[in-house]
Amino acid sequence: MDDNTDAAHSLARLLARLYGQDVRVTHEGSSALDVAREFRPEVVLLDIGMPGMDGHEVARRLRSQPGLEQTLLVALTGWGRSPIGGGRPRAGSTGTSSCRSIPRLAGDPSLTDGGS
Repeated sequence: MDDNTDAAHSLARLLARLYGQDVRVTHEGSSALDVAREFRPEVVLLDIGMPGMDGHEVARRLRSQPGLEQTLLVALTGWGRSPIGGGRPRAGSTGTSSCRSIPRLAGDPSLTDGGS
């Protein structure tokens, strides 16, 4: 789940073509919940910084769904440091198994956080 459609579809193509994975893509929280209930994935990659229902809330809701309790949830963020809770992205407290920062591209102003 990622609201950045290009990033979501690029990652989906990578996983499908290179690793032969059966992939579903969503761009907002409620559709991610619907797809997960129907598809029953082994792994879910969640963007934390979503408008509306963020990745942490999606993780909490997925963990409460019968049959999805053991799904590996990986939170992804472009923030590097989470503004939620001030500091490192939080894995575990919302049901995610891991949290990874998405690498920033040097010189890409859309991926900077004001020069820090």
